[in-house]
Amino acid sequence: MKEDLDSYLSAENDEARKFAAVFLILKLPGARPYISAGLGRLTPLNRVDGYRDNWWTCQPFVGTPGSVAFLDESQKAAVLAEWGKIPSVDEIFHQVITWAKRKPDDPRVPEALHRAVKSARYGCTSNDLSKQAFQLLHRRYPDSSWAKKTPYWY
Repeated sequence: MKEDLDSYLSAENDEARKFAAVFLILKLPGARPYISAGLGRLTPLNRVDGYRDNWWTCQPFVGTPGSVAFLDESQKAAVLAEWGKIPSVDEIFHQVITWAKRKPDDPRVPEALHRAVKSARYGCTSNDLSKQAFQLLHRRYPDSSWAKKTPYWY
């Protein structure tokens, strides 16, 4: 993760920082911005879980993030404000597609498009966005190893 975090920290502007964050999220399908109850995920964070326990936005949060009993009202409000900043998988797709169109020479783009398409199969997002990412990957980077690893859109 060091390289990806360094990329985030050294990004030249907010748009580049957002893409760096999205790229890291796509590489860590098991990461979550909360602690899961129960046994939890058994698959390593950087691996896609075959049972679709991937990308937190597919998992419903039990209760509301601001309903934790030990927080006072101002803390609950802060939690809800932060929770609202967490992107959905569809927002992640939009970031990848937008960046790919603006910065087609970024060497991370083919991998990001591949991972976005794969996240639609093992996560939850709209098929239209998956198809857009797939078409962009195969139109702009048809000979890349990432396009070859992405034979279908889901």
